[in-house]
Amino acid sequence: MSALRNSILFSSIAIVLSGGAITLGAGASVVDASDPRNGRIAFQAYPNGYPEIYTIRHAGGDRERLTHNQTFDSAPAWSPDGERIAFMFYDGNDLELYVMDADGSDVQAVTDDDMHQLHPTWSPSGLRLAFVGGPAGEPFDLFTMRLDGGGLRQLTDNKRTELHPDWSPTGNRIAFDVVGAVDPDIFTIRPDGSDRLRVTRNRTHEQDPSFSPSGQKIAYSACNRKDECQIFTKAIIGGKRRQLTFNKAAHYGPTWSPNGRRIAFQEDGNRGSDLVHKRVGGKDRHRITHSPAFKEENPDWAVRPAR
Repeated sequence: MSALRNSILFSSIAIVLSGGAITLGAGASVVDASDPRNGRIAFQAYPNGYPEIYTIRHAGGDRERLTHNQTFDSAPAWSPDGERIAFMFYDGNDLELYVMDADGSDVQAVTDDDMHQLHPTWSPSGLRLAFVGGPAGEPFDLFTMRLDGGGLRQLTDNKRTELHPDWSPTGNRIAFDVVGAVDPDIFTIRPDGSDRLRVTRNRTHEQDPSFSPSGQKIAYSACNRKDECQIFTKAIIGGKRRQLTFNKAAHYGPTWSPNGRRIAFQEDGNRGSDLVHKRVGGKDRHRITHSPAFKEENPDWAVRPAR
């Protein structure tokens, strides 16, 4: 898989991928299973050639399919209370943003226009979404909007595309990556569009930022010229990056556990694409799915709902 995996986003709408038998990771979790903060993991998979939204226990098992549209349902993002999921939906003309309950019910459109909207992420209040969007073929900028589709606010207006926003749990910053640079890096910005700061400065393609629960660190994927992609963590201000993954597979889409002790991610290897999580600063890793010839992507880890 290319490090610049963003470039295949739109072409993947029309591509039919082959499916395969699914075998889920089984057994009790080896990692913080009793922590009441850690909920389910949402992700996208391709049962019939099109991405659909699923959730699964972080230990593996109890896989639930939430969408059955046989179109493009992608990039699930949990609400801060773990009750709802925002996602991208292809309506035949554009990529739009939708929200549904955690069980797949009560699906509601947030956007419905002639623009593409991608990669939703929730404000800590649960009242707004941040996302990137724009006309097809033009650079995408960063926006926020209320869930009722009102209150649109444009945060950036650049000649390069911004992707993969993530809203800090503290509410004061939104992280994103930039496409079109020689060595794309990760930035943060305030929700009002001010005070843009560069977080990374490396000779790798860095993407998929994910804030830690404290809002003090990010996890992200960094890919070299050979498309060797590893997961790293780094403080938002200062400090050196720390490498989390080391094997030869490509790793994307990190997401922190609500207790901040583990990071889940997509691992692409010779046997397909699976979901894995690993202890931050340790060697303990757990495979969530084991699905030869089946692709699972874009994990997002929910807080366990209060009810």
